[in-house]
This record gives sequence, structure tokens and C-alpha cells, in this order.
Amino acid sequence: MSLYQRVKKVSKQRGLTLTQVSNKAGLGEKTIYKWQKQNPKAETIQKVADVLQVSVDYLLGNTNNPNHDNEGSKPVDLSGTNIFTYQGQPVRQDDWEIIQAILERRKNSYKKRDRHE
Repeated sequence: MSLYQRVKKVSKQRGLTLTQVSNKAGLGEKTIYKWQKQNPKAETIQKVADVLQVSVDYLLGNTNNPNHDNEGSKPVDLSGTNIFTYQGQPVRQDDWEIIQAILERRKNSYKKRDRHE
């Protein structure tokens, strides 16, 4: 199933037209229709995923789980030993702290968004 087809399917399940989804996402009215022939930018897909309350991975067909929470998967413990590498070398501690801060901010933004819905 293509990106366009998944967006169309979820929109219908939510009782929305593609034009309504585009408008709610702050896009042009016919933007999603263009996805039948064009590939959208990542940030555009994210806006539509947010409106439809599904993950980008679901819209792209990378998972059949439409939920953001990846239900059934184990959370990754990022507080322990640095197991990540870049070009075969461990990630430096200061870079690792930046990565953790970014992940924490992203997690908090999801929590804030969920509280306002």
C-alpha cells in the first residue's frame, strides 16, 4: 500500500477528507493528492501523521502498527553504558549527552501534545 493510499485509508477511518487533513496540517488543499505521483518532504509527512494521530512509519508502510507508542516493543534504556558507535568508535560522552537531551525533548513534546488533545 502506498503512502497516498495509507493516508487516504486513515483519513476515511477518522471521518476526514484528504482536503480536510491537508488544511489541518497547514498544507495546500490538494497537497496530499499530489502524493500519488510525487514524494513529499519528511516534515510534510510528519504534519499529516500528527493530524491523523499515527506514526510516520505507519504511513510509510514500515510498520502495520499505527500507534506512536510502538506497543509491544521494549523501551530502550539509554542511561547505561554507551553502546552506540560512529565509524567504529564509541560516541564521545559530550555528544552522547546531546543525543540524550534531544531524545528527552522529543519525548516531552509528545507528552505535551497528548495532554492538549
